[in-house]
Amino acid sequence: MMRPSSMLPEKLAWRCRKLEERIAAIPGTARCRSLCEGYELPGGARRIYFYHIRKTAGISLSSAFMSLETEDGPAALQRLADRGGRLILNDKVFVAWNWHLIEQGLYYYAFSHMPNHRFRLPENTYTITCLRDPVARIISDYKMVKGNDDADTSGAVRSRFGRRLDSLRDYVRGARREDLLRQVYMFSKRLDVNEAADGIQSCDFYFFTERFTEGVAELSERLQMPLRVWKANKARVEVDVAEDEIAELREIVAPEYQLIERLENVPESVAA
Repeated sequence: MMRPSSMLPEKLAWRCRKLEERIAAIPGTARCRSLCEGYELPGGARRIYFYHIRKTAGISLSSAFMSLETEDGPAALQRLADRGGRLILNDKVFVAWNWHLIEQGLYYYAFSHMPNHRFRLPENTYTITCLRDPVARIISDYKMVKGNDDADTSGAVRSRFGRRLDSLRDYVRGARREDLLRQVYMFSKRLDVNEAADGIQSCDFYFFTERFTEGVAELSERLQMPLRVWKANKARVEVDVAEDEIAELREIVAPEYQLIERLENVPESVAA
């Protein structure tokens, strides 16, 4: 009997997950291939992929794309999760999280949290990502994890993180560097700001959570799609954050501020 991938060493667990995802992709592949033959987007793209960085309003963006085919985008997104990462709505294939399905390219819209150096997208894929103020992003992530921890009487959340979560400092000091610098790591395994900036600029469209509504409007115009802005549920947990914690965190995520400054200062003719 195969052990659950979560119980295995990291490298072996990753290989097991990849095998599990390949197996999960087999049913329905023929139908998806037939449907995807008819997809054609502005500029000749055949599909859309979103590099979803945690806590950058990614759920809202994915809900906007799913709402093109249903009245309730968030509910459809939940169905996508419940069905293992692939869902067909009105002959449009939506995919999430499954490495093999994403590389396979048989979808209309897909997203995942995987860094771009962990997989390879097929040609003619329209790529998107969204960025956020680094300190605000990590505080939002901490609120979500803290809320899950408070609601979990089994202690599983704290056990998974292997540390106390009583303060932002607890959370930050125990976090992996690639998670704290996720916006850089998403596009650079070496956590190199220049490499990450080049990777983001190679996307067909990138924008910022702080200007989310305007970004979705521009994306709608570019893709010629009536994308609707959905407001994702915010973390209900309120946390007290001291000024010295913010100062400590800001120093840690300084490379991300360098990244955002570079992206915001790109000449309009280059960024377009």
